[in-house]
Amino acid sequence: MMLISKITSICPGNGSLTPNNFCKVEFIFLESNSSIFENFEPGGCFIYKLQHNVGLDWFIIDTCIMKMNVNECSKFTVSYLDQIMHITLQLNCFTPAPDIWLMTPSDRHAIAQNMKEIGTQTFRTKNFLIAAEKYGHALKLLISDKCTADNAQKELINQVRLNLSLCFMKLNIPEGVLYHCNYIAQNDDPTNEALKDSPHVIKVLYRRAWALCQINEFAKCQEDIDRILAFDPENKDTLNLLSHLANKIKQSDRIMSNNLRSMFK
Repeated sequence: MMLISKITSICPGNGSLTPNNFCKVEFIFLESNSSIFENFEPGGCFIYKLQHNVGLDWFIIDTCIMKMNVNECSKFTVSYLDQIMHITLQLNCFTPAPDIWLMTPSDRHAIAQNMKEIGTQTFRTKNFLIAAEKYGHALKLLISDKCTADNAQKELINQVRLNLSLCFMKLNIPEGVLYHCNYIAQNDDPTNEALKDSPHVIKVLYRRAWALCQINEFAKCQEDIDRILAFDPENKDTLNLLSHLANKIKQSDRIMSNNLRSMFK
């Protein structure tokens, strides 16, 4: 979890508008006490688009800048994992990006594709929370065209949701995994017909089974495991999950048995 807060406004800036996602900004990096920003020279001027760079350093800068006004100079404190760091920035100017609903479908698609690629690059650095945010930006752009989406766009939406489910697995958030896997599987269809022709079938079922196991939905977890093994009887990850499920069921049964015994003493 990351917490970023403004502790000092050295110069308050002008107006009330702050930068929005994807807008072009110009800022000066003034100082920081953290080695995370070792590639930023104090006093250096940078021009870039928000959300378009990879790395924890840029993620923090994005978040700080979106709290600033034009000509503002402020110091921020950042709490992340076991680190407390400070960063001072000056926002020179920015050009607001159009709101999502004012973008053309092709512009939304292009930015979404870029966000997906940045999310994947970020995931490879093991910054799973930041990767999830990038994928989340991509998904928001894509679902705004849901009513007019063609098959290629729907497939891209599924890819982004699948990537989000993996981020949530890495972050041990089973509810997030379930949400996105159920959407891909169209879980309101009890026969899961939507999965039969899906290229993601094994990944969707495995990640959903993992999430169901984590929240102790053992019967539903077993159902998804059985579906996977019908496709791929030798799937090692699934066989390991099956073993883990059996251990969890035994543990749950022991706890229930002990609780019942204590009730009737």
